[in-house]
Amino acid sequence: MRGGRTAVLSWIVAFTAILTIGSGLNAGPGIAAANGVRTIWVDPVHGRDSRTGATSATAVRSLTTAWERIPKSRVLDRPVKIMVRSGTIAATAAPNYWEKRWGTAASPITIVSADGPGRAQLPSINMYQVRHLILDGIAIRSPFDAFHCEKCSYIELRRSAFVGIGNQSNGQGPQEAVKINQSDHIRIVDSYLAGATDNALDLVAVQHAYIARNTIAHAVDWCAYAKGGSIDVRFESNTVHHCGTGGITLGQGTGFQFMPAPWNNYEAYGASIVNNVLHDIEGAALGVNGGFVTLLAYNTAYRIGTRDHLLSVVFGERSCDGTGEDDDLCARARAGGGWGPRASGGDPVPIGNSQVAVVNNLLYNPTGISSQWTQFGVYGPRPAGDSGGPDPAVADDGLIIRGNAIWNGPPDLDLGLGGDQGCQEDHPTCAPDLVRAGNAVNTTEPPIRITAEVVPVPIGEIAAGTGAGEALPTFTWDGIAADRDVEPVTMPVTVDRDRAGLARADRPWRPGAYVQDAPTTTVTGRITGRGTLTVRAGGGIRGTGGSLLVLRGDWLELKAKAAVGQKFLGWSGACAGQRGSTCLVRGTGASIALTVRFG
Repeated sequence: MRGGRTAVLSWIVAFTAILTIGSGLNAGPGIAAANGVRTIWVDPVHGRDSRTGATSATAVRSLTTAWERIPKSRVLDRPVKIMVRSGTIAATAAPNYWEKRWGTAASPITIVSADGPGRAQLPSINMYQVRHLILDGIAIRSPFDAFHCEKCSYIELRRSAFVGIGNQSNGQGPQEAVKINQSDHIRIVDSYLAGATDNALDLVAVQHAYIARNTIAHAVDWCAYAKGGSIDVRFESNTVHHCGTGGITLGQGTGFQFMPAPWNNYEAYGASIVNNVLHDIEGAALGVNGGFVTLLAYNTAYRIGTRDHLLSVVFGERSCDGTGEDDDLCARARAGGGWGPRASGGDPVPIGNSQVAVVNNLLYNPTGISSQWTQFGVYGPRPAGDSGGPDPAVADDGLIIRGNAIWNGPPDLDLGLGGDQGCQEDHPTCAPDLVRAGNAVNTTEPPIRITAEVVPVPIGEIAAGTGAGEALPTFTWDGIAADRDVEPVTMPVTVDRDRAGLARADRPWRPGAYVQDAPTTTVTGRITGRGTLTVRAGGGIRGTGGSLLVLRGDWLELKAKAAVGQKFLGWSGACAGQRGSTCLVRGTGASIALTVRFG
């Protein structure tokens, strides 16, 4: 599918249909076929696979049985809803390979945690050619990729948790928490994606994706990226934290043979990163590696770049992977107009950028924390070799950096522009003098307060350049994208509201995700018996209890540890129904409360 106005509108209509149906299906136990819905109940504790599954009282035991009751390789004529009761589905009771179940906009497949989000715990999911499927409130903790979908269409993950377990820093655990490749129309909202030796979220060759209001965290490499010719991908209002190589990146490096035409020139097309909060990222918080028409606007980043830059606008890399078995695929992709090597072997070829806009972001490091090298990493030209693409490849074609407020390191920290880098002194849009004039870079410390210990929020006007803020740029869809009939993506022309939903209009200009306030949730933990509650990569609660402050909507991963002579007995409150000594909980409302019991 291609990414034009018609495609975007059809996607919205399709997802509206899914959500409308889904919102009418949250019937209580015993409802078997309301509104034409076929409901299959699964109870991992009390169910029996010989039963009908039509009601909670007649639930089957295994998810495999429920899945096999959905016709394979056949378009559904009515919705199917699998209601999973509290408990843990063993790997032996779930499909090894979920494939070829074809819902529609009017007849989706929905798998729901029937007793509330997080109470149905599933093993890892590996899907192939599945269409119109929703996971709602599901929790997956696995040493393997928690969720993988290949050649899927219209997939929604909502209110769910996908967690890789193992010591990732020592190479243990999954490569990704969530990986989706060669797929289209993906929606991931209000969920938790964490724990990976590479990336918490890996999108490869995905057309049309909306990634919003999630917590994406704890990965050795990137927290998230979209690459491989992905188009029309929007990251909005996520919290991204505790990752190594980078935060969110548009593009990266891909095997040429895995990229579908006509999206096999650039790594990412028509993609945006807007209103996100990023913190505790060792590498660059934001990046574009081989992007065409990409927007990074109104994001807030804190404690970032300690082993790199704050922001990277560099090359993507393109290889023909393998040892020759796919050389014919790479040769055909090259003959068809793609950019990349004709065969395996040799170094990857560089993929440049065109029209990258970095506008109205707040990048703030407190005293004692600084990016390691420079403010920005923007590469200078490189020979493209036998890539079929522009030679030399350039990273800064049409690059705009303006309206940003940056407080990072010593006052004289190098911008990282000009000299032997990109954005030379005569560059029409990002020459060093233009960037100094159009941004506030270590000029005056911004008036901010740190909310929930992770996000700087403006408490007064921040002057950046003229001090008026910057309008979002107008992009043009031309060059190779137009030549290859890649339908244009309609990019945002304004970001009218901040991450909290406050209107930006008629307020003093303030860069970043928040204009005034960052709503928080107080999480109160009560401990009975003797033990502790620890937040992953954060503080903890000891004694009889205490409270933590988190950004509204963020997820916490809490670990209960019994004292010597005690043992873990269970959870109640916000963590009720979750099995094991780890609780995944989302900050909703002004406050939530939970209790852990030791004895």
